[in-house]
Amino acid sequence: MQYSKDTMLENGPHKYLSLIEFINECTECFSFLHTTNSLEKALSICKNGFIYVQFDKTADYVCDVVTLAYMLNIRKHYGDYTIIIQIDAHIKNYLEISNREYDVDGEEFYVLPPQYIKGFYNRNTHEIIPNPLFKI
Repeated sequence: MQYSKDTMLENGPHKYLSLIEFINECTECFSFLHTTNSLEKALSICKNGFIYVQFDKTADYVCDVVTLAYMLNIRKHYGDYTIIIQIDAHIKNYLEISNREYDVDGEEFYVLPPQYIKGFYNRNTHEIIPNPLFKI
């Protein structure tokens, strides 16, 4: 298969330009992505926060357009909805801003409050849905 310039742009990092602009609105933040498989889960994370056991095992750090395109590509099998998490760059320990909770079996987990969930990206429609609860 041959690739034309148009095909390269369509399939390369440039197709994520609006997402990159959305993420880059916060220059003093660390940005992370988490992919989920349903609109209901994406909306729930925006409303109720991001549940995790080990943050770095469930969210991918992105720092530039290449990393963003790479993470979106390798995580596409996890679902069509990519959550954008942004945390102030001065916060070093994410457990300090998360709520510790326990499930019915007594297992510990954490909830990053919805104020750190900037929104989510629908990879099928390329729509970005901002979270009205986001504030840094």
